[in-house]
Amino acid sequence: MAMLVKISPDINKQSHGFNRNFITQEPTLLKKIPVGKLSKYIAGVTPTDVYFSSMKPGQIERLELNTGNYSSIMVVTNPVLQKRLSASCQAEINGPYVRLFDSPSGLMITGNRLTHKMEVHQSPELFTRFVSISPEKVFLRKFVNGEKDQSFYKYDLQTEQFYGKMKITDNKTDGGLSTDGELVFDHVNGTLAYVEHNSNRITLFDTSGQVLKVSHSIDTFATNLFQTNKFGYQTDGIITNNAPVQFVNQSASFENGILYVQSGVRSDNQNLIDFNEAVVIDRYDGKDGTYIGSFQLKGVKDGIRNWVVRDQKLYLLSNSRLSIYSL
Repeated sequence: MAMLVKISPDINKQSHGFNRNFITQEPTLLKKIPVGKLSKYIAGVTPTDVYFSSMKPGQIERLELNTGNYSSIMVVTNPVLQKRLSASCQAEINGPYVRLFDSPSGLMITGNRLTHKMEVHQSPELFTRFVSISPEKVFLRKFVNGEKDQSFYKYDLQTEQFYGKMKITDNKTDGGLSTDGELVFDHVNGTLAYVEHNSNRITLFDTSGQVLKVSHSIDTFATNLFQTNKFGYQTDGIITNNAPVQFVNQSASFENGILYVQSGVRSDNQNLIDFNEAVVIDRYDGKDGTYIGSFQLKGVKDGIRNWVVRDQKLYLLSNSRLSIYSL
């Protein structure tokens, strides 16, 4: 089945009818620390260490903040299981526990760094978005056989059961490609947010799946169309975009009642040169989605991989280093 839509316009070429309220005090750069070449995304932050998912399947990377020492930790030592994992699998760190999520294989692996014990869970369907809400439960956005979209579910790792199909995004019959986004969890307040990449919609919901608020980022893009080449799932084909995509919202982090969103849209009070060289982050109230101001990190946009906010600090990973800012 083919599906053709318009190629996305250049969303930063002209005015879009909104301005940003930039905070007076910009974030302070505390330190820059070199990281190893295997570090892919930030997986967890503790007072003494930062952990990363690895480009090597079944492995995580550890950076000691005080000494700058960098080391690798092999979570999956079984060679057969290692071969089933992709280098793009994501990792989450919570105390001694390491959780790996591998979308292509549908595997969820929980390892204990202290006891070296490991649990392996196989999802019956492939999933694309996931976040842990407790040691036993995760939220997933996954494909469903026979459907042309994805839905959100809560998954119990102990019983290996899915609960409560939730339609948080619209069904546009493209396998969920146009409604892809960032799924983030505020561990302090127990609230989840789904920030769509290709529109300005933000959905806040609780750990039972109850939608608390549907709000919007401050830009004016209710939808951002792009071109897909072919749609399908399993034996029907593949899901892919056929042209470069400019995301409305690029990534997000949720911490202590504040939702932080990296925007891909230039406001009317920003010039194009400054916008192209800076990471622009908008802040929203985690209860009702109200916009509460923006800040920018200048000169760090090239090579950025991801960032998270923890304990009033922003940790930004680029190709060669970790930069830490005080907020």
